[in-house]
Amino acid sequence: MNSHLMKPSWMAFGVALIAGAALTAMAQTAPNASTPADEEPVKLSTVVVTGSRLTGPSGAVAVPVTVLSSPQIAGSGVATNVLDVLRKALPQFTGNANLGLENAGGVAFFSMGGSAVSVHNLNTLVLINGRRVAFDPAEAAVGNEFVDVNMIPPSAIDRIEVLSDGASAIYGSDAVGGVVNIILKSGFNGWEAGVHWGASSNRGGYTERSGYLTGGASTAATSLLLSVEGTATSPIYMKQRPYSNPIFGTTSYPGIIDLVNFQTGADTFYQLNPARNAPPGGGQYTIDQLVQMGVYTPQTPGQVIAGYNLANEQTLYASLKRRSLVGNLEHKIFGDSLVVFGDLVYAITHTQSSLNGQSMTPYVSTPFTDFAQYGTSPPPPGFAYVPATQASNPFSPAWISQGYLVTAHNLFSSFPVLTQDNSNFFRFSAGLKGTINPDYSWEAAAVYNRYHLSYTSPGQINTANLNAALASGTVNPFAYSQPTGSLPGNIIGTRSNDMASTLAAYDVLFRGAPLDLPAGKLSFVAGASYSREHLTAAPDANSLPNAMGIPAWLGYQSFSPFNASRDITSLYAELKIPILGAPQNIPGLRDLTLNLAERYDHYTAVGHSSVPEASLRYRPVDDQFTIRASAGKSFSAPQLYDLFGPVQSGQVPPITFNNYGGGQTQQAVFNGIGGSNPSLQPAKATTWSAGFVVAPHTAKGLDLSFDYFQTVVKNEIGYLSDVAIVQSVELQGPASPFAQYVHFGGPNGPGVTGRGQLSTANPSNVYIFTPLINLASQAVKGFDATLNWSIPTPSAGRFNLTSALTVYNSYLLQAIPIEDYFQYAGHASGGGSSSQGTIPRWRTYTTLEWKSHGIDALVGHTYVPSVTDIGPGGDTASPPVGVGSYQQFDASLAYDLSKMGYSGRLGRLALRTGVNNVFNKMPPVAPNAFPSTNADVATYDGAIGRLYFVDASYRF
Repeated sequence: MNSHLMKPSWMAFGVALIAGAALTAMAQTAPNASTPADEEPVKLSTVVVTGSRLTGPSGAVAVPVTVLSSPQIAGSGVATNVLDVLRKALPQFTGNANLGLENAGGVAFFSMGGSAVSVHNLNTLVLINGRRVAFDPAEAAVGNEFVDVNMIPPSAIDRIEVLSDGASAIYGSDAVGGVVNIILKSGFNGWEAGVHWGASSNRGGYTERSGYLTGGASTAATSLLLSVEGTATSPIYMKQRPYSNPIFGTTSYPGIIDLVNFQTGADTFYQLNPARNAPPGGGQYTIDQLVQMGVYTPQTPGQVIAGYNLANEQTLYASLKRRSLVGNLEHKIFGDSLVVFGDLVYAITHTQSSLNGQSMTPYVSTPFTDFAQYGTSPPPPGFAYVPATQASNPFSPAWISQGYLVTAHNLFSSFPVLTQDNSNFFRFSAGLKGTINPDYSWEAAAVYNRYHLSYTSPGQINTANLNAALASGTVNPFAYSQPTGSLPGNIIGTRSNDMASTLAAYDVLFRGAPLDLPAGKLSFVAGASYSREHLTAAPDANSLPNAMGIPAWLGYQSFSPFNASRDITSLYAELKIPILGAPQNIPGLRDLTLNLAERYDHYTAVGHSSVPEASLRYRPVDDQFTIRASAGKSFSAPQLYDLFGPVQSGQVPPITFNNYGGGQTQQAVFNGIGGSNPSLQPAKATTWSAGFVVAPHTAKGLDLSFDYFQTVVKNEIGYLSDVAIVQSVELQGPASPFAQYVHFGGPNGPGVTGRGQLSTANPSNVYIFTPLINLASQAVKGFDATLNWSIPTPSAGRFNLTSALTVYNSYLLQAIPIEDYFQYAGHASGGGSSSQGTIPRWRTYTTLEWKSHGIDALVGHTYVPSVTDIGPGGDTASPPVGVGSYQQFDASLAYDLSKMGYSGRLGRLALRTGVNNVFNKMPPVAPNAFPSTNADVATYDGAIGRLYFVDASYRF
């Protein structure tokens, strides 16, 4: 570590300590100063805890539930995004299914500005106040299916309960890895205003700003809260971070051509002399003549890739603007006998990310090359080409027709491709609940969610208009720069898609405790729900497929209008059976309680699923030592778009494969058809966990938990690899297990009849069919452990030590049934169909906190051990490369002036200042797994680097 990088951190921390000392001295000398207790005693209440629908004391569930409180969220120094809070504080949230604003590159459409959370990188259910939330509609544009937690302002959250165990028997689909239940604030009196400001010390001037106003009133009968918040964060470009600048990965930029010799299969790149803007036109030269003239110089693929820095225009971290309104209400109409409740969330967000200008690779068109490539001349619509007769073309048509394909590589660097996502999220729930007597209660509610997403992407190339410009000479694809005024014209436009996802649900449940058993009361809950999901998409006209299935936008797959819905009817029940209890006074058997649960879900057009779960809690003496275990089944229903979406079509990325009989086919561009499959079945999982909780009375304030987990998932939905299909069919012909997915002449044309057909066929006449199917399997096992130790002292305040640990003993994935399982624990993988991101063998987050008379000092530490970079992973894994370990320190100091003895207006103020990533640690590079950024920005919190922040709140 260079010393000059450390000085700003220590200086900032020193200033914070000096300010703290000054405020402490002021408090000690302030008139009428008092010394109230630093913390109110914790009261255990009877509540519904995530993991069970039965009421009981907090912490009494037999499954592992971690609670992240509002003070812990504030102490993390993360104030803008729920995903970032969870990734920092809880090591269970790692892997590429935890996707947020760092998804700002070429696959930004996967999340379209949203933030997804995933326990143990498995499908995870997200709830708000215990009820479901509509999915982000990004799935309607072939994106991911997830609940966008970016819509929920952290300032409105009371706590986040995380169940790290399968729970479909309680909650239904998606609760495979666990459940994240976001509980909104309630029980608020008065008004509070707060602001957050953060800035990075790194190049680029990243800032984040947020402010909120919360008001509420609480009486014995009524609790009402309203909160508004505004948040904004600036983008970070790859050129602003050392590990992602420079970044290489394209051959499509001005001055580059490549030439394929059809006779030898050789593919050679050439670069235009930088002293020229363009080669001589006239269509009269061979490549050898142009090289001899000094116009072009041969280049290796490595030289070409290293010739253009993509970091200049590409974002590493998207910008965000969010405005939100949150409300929460509970009113006792007739005491506890009849209570009305409800919540409201309304959020508007705008995110933007950027890529370099849209690349183009038009080839020089002659009748020979047209027929060699597409079987027709001129080429069919949707393919970019420059006529050999165009004046700017330097190559002789007669020479080209001897067996050469010349392709010009270029991009319009002045017109970056933007991804702009405008989201509008609305959620409202309302219901009634009541207590009949101490043993019986009921609840009924309705919830409506609507998520509208408007996606726009300026900087796209219209293929037909580009071809017209190439034919007329308005655009010269061989030139470094284009004539002034030639762009954008009608060549560059904006791709768009308007999507909406809605969820309307109704539920009713009944709780009872009908029997007094020797060990205690037998209790149950039974319930039913009905919900309707609806998903729509309306893409722009240029995104629609032509007769060949290709859109007007160059280089993209087609999109079609989409409108589908489905109904889900559910029945569920849970039974709590006290087998042994304190009334029986059996030594060593203080408490043995069994919970049984079963859920039945019926989906229109898919069918039904029935999943059970059993959990057991055992205490030999009292609550000082608890053993818990659970086993059950979970499932994830196919998403609407996977079932009913339109077929996607277009050209697949160029494929190089080994020929039957020897040799190799280079960069063949086949037609691809894929998409929805109404025959999809739910992915099914078997889950179990076992662990213990220790809270000894001799060490008051200490509790330690350990929970082993194991999840096996079968029939996960995915696509077969185009490369795997082509290679298998080429070598095995009709004996290939993928032969059914290849057709000739059209999507419904004849199939494969022999080996070696793909290497001898015209690629434009080959159609690769890749529907979604149930094919993948996962087997994940490991353990989570937490330590919480609160140590009060008579005169030195209270010390709090917390630590969370997640360990993966094994993380196996089988991408397709004919492949082996591959190990991902301890590895970093990206870019492949089975990639998992970074799955470290273990990860920790530890905090040490000191609180005394309104002063709160906290130091946090994150540690991620070394992993191995295996590129895309699976059967296409690259040679292993070591990736270094990573650790990050955070520090903050907070003052609550009311607890420091101040009264009046000054006593209503609370302040927190701090530094996250004190030593400005950058993430370790893993360029094979993350070629677009060189590092896993999400796992290592490396996009921002060192962040100074200040929080202030004022109650009135």
